[in-house]
Amino acid sequence: MLINQNSYFLYVVIIFSCFTHSAYSSDCRQVFNGHSNSPSEEERTQPSARTAVIPAEILNQMIFDYLDFSFLSGNALGRLRNNLFNLNIITIRDLIQKSREYLLRQRDVREKQTNALEYALGKEDLSLGMKLSDEERIQPVKVIPEEILDQDIFDYLDFSFLSDNALTRLKHNLQLLEINKIRQAIRHSRRYYVRKRGMGEAQTNALEYALEKRDLYLPF
Repeated sequence: MLINQNSYFLYVVIIFSCFTHSAYSSDCRQVFNGHSNSPSEEERTQPSARTAVIPAEILNQMIFDYLDFSFLSGNALGRLRNNLFNLNIITIRDLIQKSREYLLRQRDVREKQTNALEYALGKEDLSLGMKLSDEERIQPVKVIPEEILDQDIFDYLDFSFLSDNALTRLKHNLQLLEINKIRQAIRHSRRYYVRKRGMGEAQTNALEYALEKRDLYLPF
């Protein structure tokens, strides 16, 4: 009986609060209509990231070819490029599937860099954390012609962005690894190159960048 009296008293207090409030609030209406503030089943199942339909020719673009980062200094752009390479984020497809939270959890990615990515993507009506369809998530398999695979690395790729000393060191290190042709270069992963004694991250980035300008990629 005591429980019933307490419940009755609480209900009276709720009614009094509703009608003495300056506005008949939605919370009060929900009390009288038997509704709660809990989200509906439909609301709970809504995806947190919006679904996008993006043409494959955009998804396959390299980040720094498609997006405009002219608002960044040369040093800031170089750091951003290196950090994304280290995370194997190369194409627009790779980037937009990563959330802001994911990038901020990475060791070398700073908030300013994440903001720069969001700004550059926003100018193209893209964003981080986009949800792609199964077909869009799959990177199409590229068939590389034999005549390209048999090309000499330093004849086919453009390394004009390297100094003479850096280019000489890269040639020397690849020769030590017996890697002379495009076929041999793309057979090995980025991790393989970084771990080799003479290469390191800087030279691996240079090789990867030169390959990407020819629409070629190191395996992950």
